Amino acid sequence: MLDRGSGDVVIVSSLAGRRVPTADRTVYAATKHALTAVAEGLRMAVGARGVRVINVEPGLGRTELPEGPFRSVNQYYTEKEYSPIEAEDVAAVLYAVEQPPHVSVSEILVRPTEQLK
Repeated sequence: MLDRGSGDVVIVSSLAGRRVPTADRTVYAATKHALTAVAEGLRMAVGARGVRVINVEPGLGRTELPEGPFRSVNQYYTEKEYSPIEAEDVAAVLYAVEQPPHVSVSEILVRPTEQLK
């Protein structure tokens, strides 16, 4: 990308990269805060050379991640107060990479409308 002077690096972080959701999710949030810092540092390092860095921060999304006290992923989502976003809901990434070279969409935060924090 640096040799050709263009390209897009997409880093998938999380809404937890902006705030710690609950005390028991502190380590998870710390890893997402780190990704946000890596994205920003990389953007500063390569942005002037034509490489765009896009940090995507989804809120609650449907994944296979929920485990622990829940018998199934479906049970986990059923007990939430709102429905998770789906993979296609994060298609804003396409908007970011389709921008002309002089435009950089550096951060995308996508969450369910009902997810207030």
